[in-house]
Amino acid sequence: MPHHLSTFSSQFSPPPARHYHPTLSIWLSVDPMADKYPGVSPYVYCANNPVRLVDPDGKTVVPNDDDAKQLYSEYKSEVHKRLNNARESLSNLQQKKLEGNKISDRKIRAAQSAVNQYQTIADELEKMETSQIVFKIYTHTTGPSVTAYGSTTYNVATGEVNINVGDEKKQVVDGWVATISRIMIIAHELKHGFQYLKREIDFNQDGTQGGYLYDYTDEQAAIRRGAMFAFGTTININAFERAYGLGALQDRKDPRSYESLTPMQKESYDAQKAHGIYH
Repeated sequence: MPHHLSTFSSQFSPPPARHYHPTLSIWLSVDPMADKYPGVSPYVYCANNPVRLVDPDGKTVVPNDDDAKQLYSEYKSEVHKRLNNARESLSNLQQKKLEGNKISDRKIRAAQSAVNQYQTIADELEKMETSQIVFKIYTHTTGPSVTAYGSTTYNVATGEVNINVGDEKKQVVDGWVATISRIMIIAHELKHGFQYLKREIDFNQDGTQGGYLYDYTDEQAAIRRGAMFAFGTTININAFERAYGLGALQDRKDPRSYESLTPMQKESYDAQKAHGIYH
């Protein structure tokens, strides 16, 4: 968005959203978003209107093509691999302490923190997948800015949030060379996607830039999310934030979100949103 923001091989393949019975022409399991449509049978496809509607997996994180699908699968696989490793590490430390080994509370807290971090990401992805907002992932594009690593934008015509992921690149940061991988970029941009879902950010009139709610802390959180997935290097997070141009958001240091607005501010904001000033 907001601003600037090596893939790895994986055997991960997400399970199908639903299983179809070709003889009976019905689904054998319910639509994962069935609770959002109480007036429609959870076993039908596309609200019984497959001529006009398409529902590739019953969810709303939609890769634009096979490359985007593979990248998203790789990212989810890495998140869950790290989550499982963190849980195992925490369990081992707790077991060793029970056995009388000298394991410091600080070490256990650090292990618990790692579990919490990756569980948070997994939960965010699940909430995005089951939301009513469509998040569409595009690869090999940085969106409107050619100097960015990627971007999160809003398609005014369709109402979709576009997650734009550029190609891997090298970046000189305070004299050292960092590899900005596609996993780092998609992690960064999907964080913005979740922020939009939580109404912590919005978009301007044409959907290409952050709107009123977009602030310094939103971009900082996305930068730090991406840095979590740096491979084979230690990221100097302060230098990394400078490279992303956070200085441009110095006048938006205070966190902004829809929930933090006063009733009068919400009324004014809703009116501007209704007129297409914000999305």
